[in-house]
Amino acid sequence: MGVRSKYPSVDPTQLPPGVHTAKVCGTDAEHPERGILWSLPITAVKPLPQNRGVSLGMLEFRPAEVKRFFVVPPPGATWMDISIKDGRDSSDGASNCLYVLHTIQLIPHAAYRDYAQQKYLNLSPSKPAFEIDIGRYWSAAGVAKVEASIEFRGVQPIPSTFSMNSGDTFVFVRAHSELTDEY
Repeated sequence: MGVRSKYPSVDPTQLPPGVHTAKVCGTDAEHPERGILWSLPITAVKPLPQNRGVSLGMLEFRPAEVKRFFVVPPPGATWMDISIKDGRDSSDGASNCLYVLHTIQLIPHAAYRDYAQQKYLNLSPSKPAFEIDIGRYWSAAGVAKVEASIEFRGVQPIPSTFSMNSGDTFVFVRAHSELTDEY
């Protein structure tokens, strides 16, 4: 029985962003009736294009559905803000939806649990009041202090809608903030 060696290579350049899996299977060429003798799983992860900002667009979820995105921060980035807004219409009587935001900073040679964050978001299509709770983990020793603040920001265009044509280099938009001066 002869042995043939072949090392698989993966060219991910034509893959869209996301997680892609495949399997290379080995059989005995002289005895194919024996079926698959071994398999080599292959996983390729292609991040979203590197930009200062990433729009994931309007996402639709079924119960228990998870959508995974991989991003690489641009050079000079020291933090990221993630905004999630309920995309349902408040006039259709929709109830609250519970979402989970889970992030992991992929640090080489480090345990995932050390760089993971998980937040539960109960989104409502209306604009209800918020309860904000800050607590110290139960097993921490001693007394500690934190400084906390909440800042609400918002700008509305006047009139409430405007349009831009693809050939326009700029459009004047009048904006108003009811909260504070926005620069």
